[in-house]
Amino acid sequence: MGRTVDANIRNAIDHPIAIRLPDIILNGEDISAFFRHFGWKKIVVCGMSRFCKVFIKLMKDTDIEIEYIFDKNHKNFPDGEYMGISVMGYSDIDKVGLPDMIVVASSYYFNDIVDELVENNVPLEKILNINDVIFGMERI
Repeated sequence: MGRTVDANIRNAIDHPIAIRLPDIILNGEDISAFFRHFGWKKIVVCGMSRFCKVFIKLMKDTDIEIEYIFDKNHKNFPDGEYMGISVMGYSDIDKVGLPDMIVVASSYYFNDIVDELVENNVPLEKILNINDVIFGMERI
């Protein structure tokens, strides 16, 4: 029963993203405009979820560079990359330096991922939830 409850909670927390992303795709919205609005040109994505994969595909041919992907399970990528972007563990952050902004692509695991980032000396002001991006677009 515990797994069902966890899955239901995760689905409820991720529901707003699951509803908004298809609208972005169907309406041809340019999510990179959100980053340009703030002058951010280089970003990192954390938490390799299904939303992360969609986010990367939406950002792929824009002028905003996804420098890296950080994930707890980075070893699940034997080539060390996804769609030509290096996938690394959180402890590698100090080796590559901080981007303009870090997008956490999972609402359900957001707090856990933020804890990992903070433990690796990432300031909170460099961290965004994917919700900040996909719902923030409507306000810019």
